[in-house]
Amino acid sequence: MDARLIDEAILAHLYWVTRFENFLQGIDRDPFDPAQLRDPHRCELGHLLTANATDFNRHGNLDDIHRLHNGFHRFAAELASMARTSRRAEVQANLNQLNALSNQLIDRLIQARG
Repeated sequence: MDARLIDEAILAHLYWVTRFENFLQGIDRDPFDPAQLRDPHRCELGHLLTANATDFNRHGNLDDIHRLHNGFHRFAAELASMARTSRRAEVQANLNQLNALSNQLIDRLIQARG
């Protein structure tokens, strides 16, 4: 697998996570709609996975990456719903779990380098 593609996927994901965490913490007003967050194909990583499915599948972990990516987006949607209803303490308490899910996804992407 092309290491540059993996690096691009990881950077796209990290950029998205940073923007999302800024939204959750009230730093950035970028609106994240929980309904749209549930769709993992709307982010740059989702686009890269779809466009390069053959390359990712060649390393036998595309299903695992999709499972982690989908779970990450479902959890992000839950946090966005909490943030929209001013449940900031709950959001803060769950940021570590969001980061753990993100790290698992990044680990799988790194493994795809082969």
